[in-house]
Amino acid sequence: MFHKIKRAVSMKIDTALFYAVPTANTSSFTFVHYFTTFNEMCFMSDENELPEKFSDDEEEHLRIENEILKLKLQAELGAEMQSLEGSENLSPELENLFLKNILSFEQQFESGETISVYELLDKPAFTNINELDEDGIAEALENLETLMREKNIAVDYALDYTDWEKYRFITQDLFAHKTMPVNLPGMVIHFSYEEFYPNHKLIIEETAKEFIEHWFERDFTEDSYELANEFILKDKSVLSKQDVLNKFDIIFASYKGFEECEYEITNIVFQLHADNNTGTGFAEGTVTYNALLENNETVAIEGSFKLDMVLMDGYWTICFFQWPSFQW
Repeated sequence: MFHKIKRAVSMKIDTALFYAVPTANTSSFTFVHYFTTFNEMCFMSDENELPEKFSDDEEEHLRIENEILKLKLQAELGAEMQSLEGSENLSPELENLFLKNILSFEQQFESGETISVYELLDKPAFTNINELDEDGIAEALENLETLMREKNIAVDYALDYTDWEKYRFITQDLFAHKTMPVNLPGMVIHFSYEEFYPNHKLIIEETAKEFIEHWFERDFTEDSYELANEFILKDKSVLSKQDVLNKFDIIFASYKGFEECEYEITNIVFQLHADNNTGTGFAEGTVTYNALLENNETVAIEGSFKLDMVLMDGYWTICFFQWPSFQW
């Protein structure tokens, strides 16, 4: 999740870049999936080339330049770089190209210009949904999606929706939506249906799964955005996110790992407040796993769990939880 920072960048070694861009006049995000070949990257604009030579050793020069580019992104544009997945295998040259492309993306974004998705698609002709029948809707949707692919625009759906709803969404909601006309070779702009029509039950479920998987992997960090910044305990006392992470570290240090991990989410409940931007909810279920001790003995842990959540600024986060063997 990217709501904790102005813009979040993640990069993967297969030269795919996912970028979250705040959309115009809203707190939601447009996800940009940038996929390109190494050769395409080499032919991109060199407007962000740094004139100074930092070392006669080319690799050392690139490492220094990369750090400067990261600082430039943060200082000039407020972008915060997160850890690079697989960065131990990322060459300085490839990282350098990525950083320059991110900077170019940011500079275009900072221009503030917005246009509708309909304009971005060059105002295509389309049939009003009320004029379509069962035989025509599939072809009309396919034509639209083909055009969007040609223009490097995609819509992601977390659930299955009918062709009618997809066509209605694209022509009535997405076409009117304002976005930044950022253009980089190989870049695909992704719009999420659920950003327009939040599926709170699905989001709560995914948030719960994120917590459970982090628990099994014992790898919670300050970037685990399913965790709220503050946890409200039963006695109304408050713990910071870092306090909770410290508790996790103490628990996880007692074990070599968790094995045979299984869980089931059996119930999800939520209630929205009047503004529809805040609310409360929870996910509950059962969990079972074996905790491996340092002496290689195992302890079977099983029981019910409940993850209490709060909706703030359009995002669900866990603000309290009950978990087998965990003591507050």
